[in-house]
Amino acid sequence: MDTHKIPEPGVWPDRLPSSEELPHTDDTPVDNEDQNLLPNWLFAALEEMWIDRRDWYFAVDMAVYDREGQRRRTPTIIPDGFLALGVPRYRYPDRGRLSYVISEESDVVPILALEHVSHKYGGEYDRKFEIYAQLGVLYYVIYNGQRRHKRRKQRYAGGAVQYSELATGTNGTTGSPGATGTAGSNGAVGSNGNTGLQPLTVDALEVYRLEAGVYRRIAGDPVWMPEVGLGIGCVQGELQGRQREWLAWFNELGVAYPLVQERAEQERQRAEQERQRAEQERQRAEQERQARLRLLDQLRQMGIDLSQFEEN
Repeated sequence: MDTHKIPEPGVWPDRLPSSEELPHTDDTPVDNEDQNLLPNWLFAALEEMWIDRRDWYFAVDMAVYDREGQRRRTPTIIPDGFLALGVPRYRYPDRGRLSYVISEESDVVPILALEHVSHKYGGEYDRKFEIYAQLGVLYYVIYNGQRRHKRRKQRYAGGAVQYSELATGTNGTTGSPGATGTAGSNGAVGSNGNTGLQPLTVDALEVYRLEAGVYRRIAGDPVWMPEVGLGIGCVQGELQGRQREWLAWFNELGVAYPLVQERAEQERQRAEQERQRAEQERQRAEQERQARLRLLDQLRQMGIDLSQFEEN
């Protein structure tokens, strides 16, 4: 009996296609601007923070391939954003990466994946848990600013996630699953008290850590990620002319690193304040000059010789 199987169309049995041969997009448009803005803002902040480092790579809306995805020429997943450490910042001298092919990256799996929950559900609370766990992504970050799709989360009972908390101390160390603690000033969890984590609620920020093949949620906002050397959390304020919430990187003390846009806005405000100060100084000097001229005119009308006081 002939057991030889004919390869499926587009599947290479002997050689894995390279990144140049693989599709680098699924042509699925984003359904709101924040889905691209938020990860791009995080990327721009990293470029400033890690300007001297060459061992990291952050991508937005880029296809990730494991070997099975390569064989099938189908992206394993396309995260809204992901971070890989221990890979060249620029792999090719004349072009950027077309996709992230794990076999071409010395088998380095992204350490962090970010998904932005949008109006149209994209499997953030079920299918993507399974995929990221299978890949071995250490941190899975879900941002859901509008708290959408709660029922989807409640219905999911997959094996890749347990909605139990994984406590973190202020030094970034992780505790045992189910531990409780008191949220500190940086949003991390200490050793005493109760975090009050409600596992089946939907929060704006949910950070999960892969433990023995299962994702367990880390309580807090921001959340410190020691293997990354950064925390991530929500920030609220005025950005690009409107009040809004966004994601930012944090240091171990719970202090947010400003976005490039925030710094630009701060610089704009500083320049505007300086312009207003200069204008006020000009007006003050002009008022003093006009007052002096009026005084000289009054003295002249009184018949006082003002030649020694006249302006040149």
